[in-house]
Amino acid sequence: MTGFRVAGGGPVIPNFGQPSACLKHNGWFCTDWLSNHWGDILQPALLQHIRLTLIAVGIGFAISFLLALIGFRWRLFDAPIGGFTDLLYAIPSIALFQLLVPLTGLTVTTVEIALTSYTLFILYRNIVAGLRAATTDVSVVLPVDCPNMTAAALRELAGACRDAAVPQTGPLPGAYRKTALPALERGELSIARALAGLDVAVVELDDELLLNVNTPGDVPV
Repeated sequence: MTGFRVAGGGPVIPNFGQPSACLKHNGWFCTDWLSNHWGDILQPALLQHIRLTLIAVGIGFAISFLLALIGFRWRLFDAPIGGFTDLLYAIPSIALFQLLVPLTGLTVTTVEIALTSYTLFILYRNIVAGLRAATTDVSVVLPVDCPNMTAAALRELAGACRDAAVPQTGPLPGAYRKTALPALERGELSIARALAGLDVAVVELDDELLLNVNTPGDVPV
């Protein structure tokens, strides 16, 4: 007995051909491998990474914004919410996946739940801090998934602000005066419903500025 098997009379390890000189000498960075595998490995993985990140940050921002309004309005909830986001951030991703897989399986949903939970640690505390530290009468809120928004458009929203000023698409991005805080602090989970009783200016902005990017497919080519 030789101690190993052959499959169908041939070698178990397939013939992958001759490696490049860089791979053969265990080089630190092999540009030839990069160029040879950009289309089949690297580019698809990069696009998937961008898509997963944008979705996680977008959902995380929405959840954090709502939690921040609650923590800002009722300080009693600030420490527990902050502690909960700390706890989620402290769970290693592998351990979190093990907990989630029996519920959501080996799916994108499992990945997004984990990634989104990690964004809450950073976003929640920063939004609450921003609300408490704002010294101006009008604050402008810009979600991270609106990459085409310009400073001129944000100034237009701020200039038109009564209790609030929003574009034709909804409450974000938007400008909010301190007079809107009582309505935003009631714990209403919908910003649009919270603003229903306020004096809100609607500013018509170019649709391209309001482009919402959550996946690579959302970016026009």
